Amino acid sequence: NGSIKAILAISSLVINASLTLWMQKKTDTNITFLPLMAVQTIFLAIVLFADSLAVVIVCYILFFTLNAARMPTLQNLVAMRSTPENSNTMMGFYQSMQSLGGIFGSLFAGLIYDANPMYPFILAFAGFGTAVFIGIIYVVKYKAEKAK
Repeated sequence: NGSIKAILAISSLVINASLTLWMQKKTDTNITFLPLMAVQTIFLAIVLFADSLAVVIVCYILFFTLNAARMPTLQNLVAMRSTPENSNTMMGFYQSMQSLGGIFGSLFAGLIYDANPMYPFILAFAGFGTAVFIGIIYVVKYKAEKAK
């Protein structure tokens, strides 16, 4: 477990120092945010069908490495979409939702784990799948708004 956490820490540092900074400086994160979510969703899908612990561990490391890029990118999106009048409220709301999601997501995953150990992964996949779908709608509307 310690080795996995060490690998995750190093990979998160590398991805934040490279991919995350590149995305925020060189791309339109309103659009490039979506592939991060989609790839994370794919890793969750692989976990659902994996028969090997090694595959699950690799997907875990890759999922959370991308999560280290997704989280600051999402926070950057919130900051970019806010105005000077509401930026404090928006960032506070973002942090509050992060905390509530962490608390209630963990609680709910723990509660449903007793029913079936795969239910938390199914729930995570459903949540990320829904987020990707909403992200697609967002990107389509964003591109239409930008084209005007």
